[in-house]
Amino acid sequence: MKFLPIVILSSFIASLGAAAQGAGSPSGDGIVPTVLSGHSDCHGSGSGYIFGFRLDESFNGTFTLESTSGDLTGGAPEDSARSITISTTQTSLGTTVDWSATFGIDAVVVRGGPSRNVYAYPSEDNGDGDTGLHTPVNPNGSRGKYYGLGFIEFCYDYEPKVSKTAAATFTRTFNWTIDKSVQPATWDLVTGNSGTSTYTVQVAKTGSTDGAWAVDGEITIENDTPVNFDLRTVIDKVSGIAIPLTVDCGVGITFPRQLLTRDSLICSYSGDLPDGIDRTNTATLTFDNDRTVGADALVDFGEPTKRVNDSVTVTDTFKDDPLGTFDDTGSTSYDRTFTCDTDAGTHGNTATIEETNQSASASVTVNCQSRSGGCTLGFGYWKTHSTHGPASHDDNWNQIDEDAPFFKSGQSYYEVLWTTPSSGNAYYILAHQYIAAELNLLGSAASTTPVDEAIAFAETFFGTKTPTSTLSASQRNDAIQYASTLNDYNSGVTGPGQCE
Repeated sequence: MKFLPIVILSSFIASLGAAAQGAGSPSGDGIVPTVLSGHSDCHGSGSGYIFGFRLDESFNGTFTLESTSGDLTGGAPEDSARSITISTTQTSLGTTVDWSATFGIDAVVVRGGPSRNVYAYPSEDNGDGDTGLHTPVNPNGSRGKYYGLGFIEFCYDYEPKVSKTAAATFTRTFNWTIDKSVQPATWDLVTGNSGTSTYTVQVAKTGSTDGAWAVDGEITIENDTPVNFDLRTVIDKVSGIAIPLTVDCGVGITFPRQLLTRDSLICSYSGDLPDGIDRTNTATLTFDNDRTVGADALVDFGEPTKRVNDSVTVTDTFKDDPLGTFDDTGSTSYDRTFTCDTDAGTHGNTATIEETNQSASASVTVNCQSRSGGCTLGFGYWKTHSTHGPASHDDNWNQIDEDAPFFKSGQSYYEVLWTTPSSGNAYYILAHQYIAAELNLLGSAASTTPVDEAIAFAETFFGTKTPTSTLSASQRNDAIQYASTLNDYNSGVTGPGQCE
């Protein structure tokens, strides 16, 4: 075996320095340690960690952050509320360290020999801990084994706790249409008679429009640590929105300000948003020497927080009370009676949705005909103005009784008027005009000689014939001729004239 001169061996070892001392395997959480030489702790070699808690012996157990348990470094205050639990395991490579804590840890320094392994956690470990930490690898002797455990130091800092809420709000406005109709829309009545029209109002819920998107909530800042904090700013922003939201921490609260140990501060914030897209809301607190801590909350637009015109009330010109309240598409109807001559003319009518001021109109025109001086009306008028309707009852029917038998027809006056003369049935053609003329005469309409003759013929004819009687050519011609005479009278071509 060849031996290197002592001078050469010393130079070789010096050249290796700290680089020759390997860090070894990563921790159980995959943290690759960094090897640093020297005896510096959490605050040495420019590490920048604020506080440290160091154990030089008795590495197993649960330790509160108090000087009676270990060394508090960096000016760390006594803190009985936080603790670290450590256990060591002897392996074939040396001692490994498992740990957990009740608070966040920034880094763990494990010293052995002339150097140390620094396990730096990229995001402050939340206290779940780690396993398999060890000292650097000792390049001398049995290669691959760790240096003996010199001390363990936990690097940490204190920071305020920040939490927040986010309540997303928006308004949904429902859209409506309205329509109005009336049947019948026209009445031709004689003085003293009435007609009833039915109005129908229909509303339709046609969709909705969303708007007025906004978010508001609270930001809670708590100091449950043994140190005071210098609060600089509180900023609240929503993803995708460049301008911060308005934050209000209360009357007289300005920044910078101090947050004392065991104290808290609650701020509110609010702001409008351009749309209903789900976003992330972030509160950021700047404190001490530009350190920051924050909290996020989801801005989640679910169901609308305000509904406008979800239901509507409909009013009407002719109704003192609302027609009804609608929360969906629907309709309602009501009747209105018009009497001549009081209601002669056109009657406009409007239904309105109160909440939107939308409206729809329908009108009824009432034409009144006077009977002064005697006048006549056609059989079409008389067939619709009996007690059977559909128009209002004309009092002249009281002198006949529309349900009384009509001669030998086997039908009532009303039934005869509503029977269509099929195949030119002369019986019904004459009967229609006879009944109308009789009612006109009962209404004091002046007669004429040809009308009197036609009435006399008709009464004789109906006294012997039925609707199914076989008529000679001359009998049929006479019936048709006298029906024409009575039609001229009823329609105002002859006689006193038709009612206007």
